[in-house]
Amino acid sequence: MKREMGIGTAFVMISSIVNVATSYIINVGLARYLGAALFGVVGVITSLYQINRAVLHAGIPKAMSKYLPEPNRDEGSIIKAAFKLHMIMTAFMVLFYMIFSKQIAALLNDDSLRIYIFYIGIIVIPLSLFYFYVDGYLNGLRWFRREAIATMISSLFRLLFIFLFVFIGLEVFGVLWGYFTSLAVSIFISVLLFGVPSFMAKENFPKKKLILFALPIVASSLSLIFMRNLDTLLVKSLLRDNSLVGYYTAAMTISNIPYIIFSTLALTLLPSISKSTSEKNLELTKRYITLSMRYLLLGLLPITALITATAKEAIIFLYSFEYAAGGEALSFLILSTMFLVIFLTCTSIISGSGEPGLSFWFTLIGAAVLMITGIQFIPSLGMKGAAMASLCASLIAFVITFSYIIHKFHCFVKVKSAINILVSSGIIFVLALWIHPSGFYLLFFYTLLMLLYVLLLYLLREITSDDIELVKNLYERITLVFRKRREI
Repeated sequence: MKREMGIGTAFVMISSIVNVATSYIINVGLARYLGAALFGVVGVITSLYQINRAVLHAGIPKAMSKYLPEPNRDEGSIIKAAFKLHMIMTAFMVLFYMIFSKQIAALLNDDSLRIYIFYIGIIVIPLSLFYFYVDGYLNGLRWFRREAIATMISSLFRLLFIFLFVFIGLEVFGVLWGYFTSLAVSIFISVLLFGVPSFMAKENFPKKKLILFALPIVASSLSLIFMRNLDTLLVKSLLRDNSLVGYYTAAMTISNIPYIIFSTLALTLLPSISKSTSEKNLELTKRYITLSMRYLLLGLLPITALITATAKEAIIFLYSFEYAAGGEALSFLILSTMFLVIFLTCTSIISGSGEPGLSFWFTLIGAAVLMITGIQFIPSLGMKGAAMASLCASLIAFVITFSYIIHKFHCFVKVKSAINILVSSGIIFVLALWIHPSGFYLLFFYTLLMLLYVLLLYLLREITSDDIELVKNLYERITLVFRKRREI
């Protein structure tokens, strides 16, 4: 069992790396090939696609995944009930985009988007089937290796088909066809490899149970996805210039790097907090909170400092000089991401302590603040206003959750650790701001400053033997996982 879990973990890690890598290759490649104006249209499409993904990924498939592993369950009955509900949701979303594509395009102040929005509705069909099969069926049966392989297949085919269709001249339609074809082919191959779910059982599993489990997850997921994507749609709606949306999308993509790296901490922290609070072990809960926040700040602050100081250079390096105008927005967006990651970690602590409803309301407040401030700031300040609105939303959401955790648990991170991390991050920020490297020297410079950051922490005695031992243990675990993978 442990060996199988290790192999599954290895494949999940690899699939995550492949998914992130292919997404960034697609993003940067499209930006350079299509130019800022068309890339802005792609940015709008991607934002709508992410909203669809949040609904279809977080809803019924998650509920199905929750109930399939339970003992004495009727597997076929659960699959049949979940599939019916999922298809109803799918039909509703497809019809919504087809019927209201004109109105959505009008909200975005660009009637030319209508046809693309219509096709986004069609893409919902394979997207829905893929998430039902992979996140619901394979994950629910704890076939993590198969789930990871299916995800990797989808990521690689997405890369292949998007660039294939774009390079033959389909431009934005090429991106849409790439999404559709990659999902359809991935479902077909995955079913051939891993089999078809059983729908033959008598349906006696209560649909209400699936709905009640799925609804709060979908609501929370939608609130979070709006916090991350609403500003891009507001830039399009209020400024109307596709090139500006393209610059902003490039800045947003770079600012998401810390989110991708550190958001997994929230997932791993939740069950630990849940266990310690259910056991009424307050001291252990406090230890989990202070340690997790310390390690989060240790990694998050220096990355934020470096990207803030070299925002324009980072955009030029990845996207070319055409996107340099997005540098100022990036310097605000990376700060927004920093507060968002800390906020997400805080909501995991709150949810783990038995109050997931509060986490949802705090996220909803953040999304509402983004909407209000975005409408106020963007018309006068442009892209900078959108980034400032995002920063305001993340900061306010962070302050609310931070205050709640301090009030409930009377801890967050040790003051001495916070000062050491802030001072060390501040020093490398000043150096990066002063030197301003560019091109490939930027990567070399980042490496040098990160080494300096570690040295400063060591001199300040922030890095201890326990930290070094933790790194060694992590390295040994990762090595062991990949050894097991090679045994397959």
